[in-house]
Amino acid sequence: MLNEFYNYIANNTLCFFQSKGDVLQSGERYCLKLDTEEMVVGVDDALRNVTSQNNIQGSYSYGDVYSTFTLKISENMQVVVAAKRDGMTDDFLATLRNAELTENRFPILIITHSAIDTITSGTGDLAAKGMPFHAQSIIGKIKDDILKAQLSIADRTLLEVELKRKQSDRYSDKSSLFEYSDLLTVLGRGYVVDADYPSFSLLPDPTIKNMVDPKKITARLEENHKFFEEINRVYKHGNIQDELGNEFDKELVKQIAASKKKSLPWHENLTYDLVKASQDKLKKNWITRLR
Repeated sequence: MLNEFYNYIANNTLCFFQSKGDVLQSGERYCLKLDTEEMVVGVDDALRNVTSQNNIQGSYSYGDVYSTFTLKISENMQVVVAAKRDGMTDDFLATLRNAELTENRFPILIITHSAIDTITSGTGDLAAKGMPFHAQSIIGKIKDDILKAQLSIADRTLLEVELKRKQSDRYSDKSSLFEYSDLLTVLGRGYVVDADYPSFSLLPDPTIKNMVDPKKITARLEENHKFFEEINRVYKHGNIQDELGNEFDKELVKQIAASKKKSLPWHENLTYDLVKASQDKLKKNWITRLR
């Protein structure tokens, strides 16, 4: 599912350079700093694919020791892409950063996961304020993309609720692109699938797809999230029988306990409706006993 996430970053990176167009200057240096080498490889591959598909890919070689691709921005302007992958060292990245890339002195985009600041010093950080991957820019772009995307009412509401939750979560790293990977994956794909729900701390909910009232959808999502968080906490750190036995019927509790014993995801084969029905069944049994 991360392919859509990488494609989203690649497309927005390409749009950034295309939007600069004629104002790009020879010798300019840019940097996109990601969290891991896996992300670097994913974004680098996605950029290669999108430029190839759109016939705007060039090539660049540094002597006989290194070759990469370029983003063709105009007839006379290309951006060399240098990614820290496949054994690329920080020293060699620094060499490329400081080199005159062809007689045209093409700009360079360094994609790295290195913690060494010397690699990115003197470069235009794409995560800096006013740049496309600054936290405020990401949030603004996601909001805009949610509004523009051809999404169902349920999918749009889910993404809006999730974005608000991330913004209010004081423990989330709002400067990290990966923090928004689940949202960007859905936007890149264009719709929510059942496998997305657990990444949003939600149980799959086929019923919600047919709902059209945003207020009712939001209320249902909030209860769904509450169910997921409570069960997930107990599954990881609590006593399943003692704590969940007071909330859900014994069949569900038994199923969750069995999943933990087998080290399986507890939410496998469960939906919001099943969990809600389990809670309602226990409440009904209590009422019956009190009569």
